[in-house]
Amino acid sequence: AANDDNKLAIAQAGGLPLLLECMGSSSVAVQINAAGALANLAIHPYNKPKLVEGGALAIMKRMAFSESDKVQRQVARCLFALAAHTENRKHIVESGCISALAYMLCIQKEEVQRNAAGALGNVAMSDEFKAAVVDSGALKPLIMLSLSNSESVKRQTARTIFTLSAKEEIKARIIEEKGLPNIIRLACSTSPEIQRDASGALANLAIGSENKDLVIKCGGLEPLLNLLRSDQSQVQRQSARAIFALAGSNENQIEIIKGGGVPPLVNLLANGHDEVKKHAAGAIANLASNYPKECAGAIPILLESLQCSNLEVRRQSSRAIINICPEDAGVALSVSRYVGQNGEKQRLRHDMRELYRETCIPSYSFGKEEEKEAVVIPTFYDLKLVLRNNVAVPCHSAIVTARSTVLKKMIDLTTLSSKAYRTSIVTKIYLDWELSHPILLESLLEYLYTDSIKINSSRLKSAELKGELLLLAQRLQLPRLEGLMSGIKRPSSWCYDFEAFSSGINYGDITIYPTAAQKCRKLSPTRKTDATIGCRANRCVLLARSSYFKALFSHPWKDASSGVLHLDCAPNILQFVICYIYGLHLPTLGEEDWLQVLEAASQLNLTGLARLAESSIVATATDLYNIAAHLPFVDAPILKLYVIYNILVNDLDIYVEGLDKFKHKWF
Repeated sequence: AANDDNKLAIAQAGGLPLLLECMGSSSVAVQINAAGALANLAIHPYNKPKLVEGGALAIMKRMAFSESDKVQRQVARCLFALAAHTENRKHIVESGCISALAYMLCIQKEEVQRNAAGALGNVAMSDEFKAAVVDSGALKPLIMLSLSNSESVKRQTARTIFTLSAKEEIKARIIEEKGLPNIIRLACSTSPEIQRDASGALANLAIGSENKDLVIKCGGLEPLLNLLRSDQSQVQRQSARAIFALAGSNENQIEIIKGGGVPPLVNLLANGHDEVKKHAAGAIANLASNYPKECAGAIPILLESLQCSNLEVRRQSSRAIINICPEDAGVALSVSRYVGQNGEKQRLRHDMRELYRETCIPSYSFGKEEEKEAVVIPTFYDLKLVLRNNVAVPCHSAIVTARSTVLKKMIDLTTLSSKAYRTSIVTKIYLDWELSHPILLESLLEYLYTDSIKINSSRLKSAELKGELLLLAQRLQLPRLEGLMSGIKRPSSWCYDFEAFSSGINYGDITIYPTAAQKCRKLSPTRKTDATIGCRANRCVLLARSSYFKALFSHPWKDASSGVLHLDCAPNILQFVICYIYGLHLPTLGEEDWLQVLEAASQLNLTGLARLAESSIVATATDLYNIAAHLPFVDAPILKLYVIYNILVNDLDIYVEGLDKFKHKWF
């Protein structure tokens, strides 16, 4: 059974049931050989589920308490192999084998302890079974085994503790069992595998506010700083991750700096893999928040890191640059925490929540109200949903219909949009719903706008209100809202629905045209255009996403009432900006196009898009002089700093003329 080909052949020939039967022999020698054969066979992926299906776990649980440590060794080996299969872990826990493994940790035989610790580590790889491992009584003996004289035992022990420490409630148990000093001792090992897992466990324990200072007080800083200089990338990653977490405490920052932590972090940022760089940059950023002068030497490497293809490396490097710069420059170098397209989904949700707050919350109508023209509507809502008791809540038809097909059938979107565009009429839809409280309608709308219920959550505590909202969600065919009310996780359709909201552009209340004029860099409602196709948009979305549009539409200017605007950019840039505003997929652009996007974003105060464009330009910069020519017109503090640095360091003679021309406008 030690031969790979034979492992499959024996199982297919019907050998597994026979070997399991041999485990019941009264002969210890037979038990040892049968258990050893089963342990070998369990290594093959085909045999892992077959053994469990054949009843191996009940037999292994019983034989774990054998008087023969040789039998126990093979049993532990077999469970170690079986636990590598994800589906088997649940059966191992439910069969009680996990308690048998905890028992074998205390057997004073190296091979038994190593395999038992390894099996528990495999079980703990599934997050839902981490607590079961600890509850089995395994934690204390695992902590004691970290002091073993056997490197192989310590290796499996460190791996299992690393895995367990990822769960928040287990961190406290590790501290209570006085496991922290032992983990620090493991970090001093000469084995790269043990160093990796021990530093990873220290990083897990340091994440959060309670244990950061304790790791330092117990002597964890020195070995972690030493591990930053390791030549093993996985050790570098976990030790940098630990220092990143520890540097989140103001008290720890000075200790890290005094311990000489900055130079190895800078070295990792310059030479490490991306996963190492992001933690090193994050650690420098944390240290620089209170000790910028001590971290100033990292500026050249941080600027180079802005070109890294890894988004998180760029984000953390930007944080570090901001913290290192003097206070006045730090304000100018304010970089959004949302960098990249994925982060922009969070910004979009935030903007839509603010739109909901400004539109749907302020007031109800508790009495019968006549239709009337809305001369100035700050958020340009075009719809009021009215309940039987005449409670009316304003909202936007395009958003509501994009999120609920049931509501879409109730609303003539074309008619509404036409009214809103031409006459600013707010239309009422009378709903045949009996709701006990207006908060239910408000909560429904909050969900439709944001895919969550946060603003109204404190007012939805009673079971009766939640039950009513659950029934309403079922009526409107909103499965995720049903899940929120019943405590069941359901997949989100928000991004998909909001992408469908782009169809609402066809019913928008304003059209934006691109112009060919490049000298004037402002929006103009009267400028003639050479583009025949404009982009339809909704005022409500424009003002929610852009402070420029919010200011424009909030005053009785001609721009606010006009159905047409012109933007000085190319048609493809306008389309890109609209896609960004609506949260749609963004096409790939070249450097010159990104520069035009950056100009448009700066004009419209689209901070997130400006940061996205800036980050993309830095990551692919080729023509510094061309970039410098655009800098007077854009909001791009990191890009400006990057260009200045590269001009001064690399091409001062070539670019000095351009530098003299533009430097007075940059800052």
